[in-house]
Amino acid sequence: MLRIWFVFLKYSFAGIADATPRSTRWLPLLMSKLWCQELIRPSDACFFTLMCTETYISALLISELCPDTACTVSAGNAVLYGFNRYGYLPKVRMAICSKAILPEFDYSVRHGWYSVGSSTVCGLEYPCSKEMEGQDPIHDVTLYTSAEWAREGLSRCHNLEKLRSGGLLDSPLYLVLKDVLDVLVSMKRQYGISVQVCTHPHERELVSRHKIPLPYWRVLADADIEYDVTPGRSVDKLFEAKVGVAVCSTIILDRWHYELDGYLYDGPEVRPYQNPDHMGEYAAKFYTSADVLRCQLTLALGLGEG
Repeated sequence: MLRIWFVFLKYSFAGIADATPRSTRWLPLLMSKLWCQELIRPSDACFFTLMCTETYISALLISELCPDTACTVSAGNAVLYGFNRYGYLPKVRMAICSKAILPEFDYSVRHGWYSVGSSTVCGLEYPCSKEMEGQDPIHDVTLYTSAEWAREGLSRCHNLEKLRSGGLLDSPLYLVLKDVLDVLVSMKRQYGISVQVCTHPHERELVSRHKIPLPYWRVLADADIEYDVTPGRSVDKLFEAKVGVAVCSTIILDRWHYELDGYLYDGPEVRPYQNPDHMGEYAAKFYTSADVLRCQLTLALGLGEG
């Protein structure tokens, strides 16, 4: 118990003495996990959301301070590049939850960015429903949005007045989404492909609960593109499309895990969080502009030369 109390004091004083603007909201979460560990003394402990500070530090400390507890950390289904600072876990087992990040994990280990006690490959944390797996596609392309118009950076914005007034419609990622929509509308008109838009849960809540309409709904309506803002899991619609497209969504990695085709954006706005050069065969599945995406989709759908 004294060890946990000492750690609590150490990190509390560190947070008080930290004059930088970074958040220390993770401290109470960290301490609650450490207290639970001390009180329960489990033989196994599993940690999720590696990208969170309290997850990493609690896994690291418990693996060091409590040798009788076997620690496992889930790498989730997101790319690892942006969280390399959380890769030092020499006494922890890493659970690789998506086949799509396995090449990047191997690359990171070879370069010393990740150091773990052992690793294992398992299924997705949030898998597709069994009855949905393997169904025939009903659309040529599904665009998975990420509420790009309702984010500040990558964080969700909950300032309803700002969103109602279109205060974030100049977001760089939303501008990319508009370019992607232009490509899909153009290809639908030229080739007659079927297009579906699968909205993000944040968007669905804004539409259904707060009555804030999608800023691009008119584009979809004019092009007769199907979209859905009702509650539900996007992952259960993975098999509905031959090809998936997103600006910044982990659902494309979910598609890759099931060996389904999909394309993700790569540009300066997202480079702090991902590097396709580290992702092996999946590096070819990133687009850097609307023109590149159009070529990729043309080839993927067998519409002609890209």
